[in-house]
Amino acid sequence: MKANGIVGISAFVAAVLLAGMSCSDSRSATPAGPTAVTAGTAALSTSAPRLYSSLAVFDSRSGPMVVTFPPRNEPFDFKLQLEAKYRGMGRSAGSSYVDAEGDIVWTSEYLLYRLNLCGHADSVAKVMRQIDTGQPQPLCGNAPEGAVPFPPRNEPFDFRNQLEAKYRDGLRTSPSPTYVDLEGDIVWITEYTRYRVNECEHADSVAKVFRQIDGAGDQGGCIRVVPVSIRAVINGPSGTVNQGQSVSFSGLNSSSNKGPIVSYQWKCSDTQTANCSASDATPAFRYAKSGPVGTSVQHTVTLTVRDSEGNSATTRFTVTVSQNY
Repeated sequence: MKANGIVGISAFVAAVLLAGMSCSDSRSATPAGPTAVTAGTAALSTSAPRLYSSLAVFDSRSGPMVVTFPPRNEPFDFKLQLEAKYRGMGRSAGSSYVDAEGDIVWTSEYLLYRLNLCGHADSVAKVMRQIDTGQPQPLCGNAPEGAVPFPPRNEPFDFRNQLEAKYRDGLRTSPSPTYVDLEGDIVWITEYTRYRVNECEHADSVAKVFRQIDGAGDQGGCIRVVPVSIRAVINGPSGTVNQGQSVSFSGLNSSSNKGPIVSYQWKCSDTQTANCSASDATPAFRYAKSGPVGTSVQHTVTLTVRDSEGNSATTRFTVTVSQNY
């Protein structure tokens, strides 16, 4: 399934590069300020402070059709490498009210909401409530299969500015040192996330972002593939039925995550059963005499369903037929 409905992040990175606003240019970050962020001064807290404790819920909120985010230590490692990359490019030290851990945590949370179909304003509000309460907010839907669509560049940048204001005015934090300006910060964290949720590994995603910073352009993601999940389900009689009796079955509870069920093919173990090659969703079979009077005979009904993408599944159902004639 092709991603649609939201402009991809690759488009906004291309726009950055074409407009001469690339985060790989030689402009110095302003204002000048404290010394560099290092792994020692901005290390991820092992005690998981309350403000960030909700990151543990990333995995519990994921599923077959929900965008799965990487474990928190990996994007944080990327953030530290991004700081080192900018420092190596000769950038001057600046400052941000959002520390490195909070930057990764809440930018990731914002993107998690956006990629799972929450609107921009709603996603911002959910993150702010999380910061205030420590409680994760509900996702809004399931991301489409294939390349995960990302929001246009102005939206995560607006979020990052609001996050800065939240930390400065609401949480009243002190500035933290950084070599990465706000635009570069949100652009490259988003790009790293884009590669990760599209099935690229951590080290590969870091390398792809750094090649982009160096001017190599979009590196191409790895495609997120949702496994086929198709089920054939037979609803039939719960007890014994009589020979000669019309017995109803249904395959309407069959399902597939790749598309609607478009065909039903039934087969009976007893070839004397009337209508045993039905192709509708709710057939009725009539079982003929097949055993001595007063006995019961078991028959098997087989259903094969196929979805609109050609995927199929088969199931069986056992019917007990009483020979009371």
